[in-house]
Amino acid sequence: MAAVGVVAGQSNEMGYETYWGLAHPPFEEAPDPDRYVPVPGHEAAFQSIREGIDHRKGLVVLTGEAGSGKTLLARRLVRTLDPARHEVGLIVNPYLLTRDTWLREVLSQFGVRPVGDLHDQWLRLMAFLVAQESRRKRVVLLVDEAQALGHVLDGFDALRMCRNVHAGAQWGLTLVLIGRPELSQHVQELGLACRVGQWATLSALSPDDAKRYVEERLGMAGQGARPIIVPDALDAIVDAAAGIPLRLNMVADRALLRAYQERRPCVDASLVASGVAETWPGMLTESIEPIFRAHKKRGVGGV
Repeated sequence: MAAVGVVAGQSNEMGYETYWGLAHPPFEEAPDPDRYVPVPGHEAAFQSIREGIDHRKGLVVLTGEAGSGKTLLARRLVRTLDPARHEVGLIVNPYLLTRDTWLREVLSQFGVRPVGDLHDQWLRLMAFLVAQESRRKRVVLLVDEAQALGHVLDGFDALRMCRNVHAGAQWGLTLVLIGRPELSQHVQELGLACRVGQWATLSALSPDDAKRYVEERLGMAGQGARPIIVPDALDAIVDAAAGIPLRLNMVADRALLRAYQERRPCVDASLVASGVAETWPGMLTESIEPIFRAHKKRGVGGV
C-alpha cells in the first residue's frame, strides 16, 4: 500500500513533505502568520488586543504558557495593522537588552536615532509620539517575552516607563506586553494592574480545537481527502500535547518524520507513542503509554 501522495520510484533522498504529497512541512515551529489557525481562544485574544489598540488604550497585556501561540499572535497583529494608520515596533527578545539599551531599542524600532542619555531619549520618544499624533497615526509597541523586562528595569524604571506610556496614550501610544503567566504577577507587584486597558490570556486548546489545529495545518500544506494522520494517531497527538500548539507541532512533526523514515502509508498511534517516548518521555500520558508498551513488545521501532 503506497503512502499518500507517493509516486513509485521516488528517491529516498526526498524530504518527508514530498513523501506525503505536501507543499511544505505543515508543523514548522517558527511562528508564521501564514500558518495561523483561527481557533476560538486565539481569536478572542487577538480581538481583545485589537480592541485595546483601536480604543487607544495605553497598556495592553497578553499572557500565556510557553508554546501557547503568543509570538504568532504578535506577528499576526503586526501584519494586520494598517501602516497608513499605525507605526508599529516589535521587540522580540528583551533578554538581550540592558537598563541602558532598552530605550535605545524602542527608538530604533520606530526609526528614531537613539542619541543622548536616557532623559534625552525619553524626550525624543515623546516628540516622536506628538509628531505621529499630528499625522493621526497610532503608535503601537509590542514587547514579546515581556516577563524579561524585570531583568532589564528595576521597579522605579518600570513604573516610570508605564506612567509615561499611560500619559502618552493621549498622544497615540499603545504598549502591548506579551509574556508568560509570571508577567501578570510583575504587573500586579508594580501596582500597574489598574492601568491595563485590555487584558487577555491564552489557555490550552480544547481537544476538539487541537484536532482542528492539526487538521487545518495539514490542509494548508496540501493534504488531500485521504488523511495522513489516522484518527487514533490524532487522538494520541492531542493527548500528548495537552493543548499547547508548540507541542502539537513537535509531536505531529516527529510522527510524520518517523512514518516517512519507515515508509509507512500513514501515521498511526503506535508511531506517535514511540516518538513521544523517545524524544519527550515526560509527555507520555496514561492513554499513550499502553500504546507505546504494546508497540515496543511487538518490536516495531522500539527505543
